[in-house]
Amino acid sequence: MTHGVPATNAIRATSNRNLQPSPSVKVGETQDGVVLLDVEGGLIFPLDQVSTLIWKGIQVGTQTEDIAQQIADIFGIPLEQASSDIGEFVDQLLAQHLLVTPGIPKERTSRSLTGGFRSFLSRVISR
Repeated sequence: MTHGVPATNAIRATSNRNLQPSPSVKVGETQDGVVLLDVEGGLIFPLDQVSTLIWKGIQVGTQTEDIAQQIADIFGIPLEQASSDIGEFVDQLLAQHLLVTPGIPKERTSRSLTGGFRSFLSRVISR
């Protein structure tokens, strides 16, 4: 375990909320987490250990509510905070077309994964 993160770096699958990694996203593993490459947009998005857990959970079809519960349990934070922060992170991934919801088109927006989720990450990592 590193910073309370399970060694497997994966969240167990329970069900699918129709979120899927975009076909234009390629995933690379590093010792610090996952790196997402948006081949369509030509940008790289490094994910730390917490966001890697979220990404891997989504990849295997885990509902965001279940991911939030698991993050809350792992890091000892309130479920409401984990749910809110994960929802914001997922919204950013959707806005960047790193995640897609089949049948729901979205226009590309800003390319930065910043704001509240970075604040969430710093709170979790500092525990």
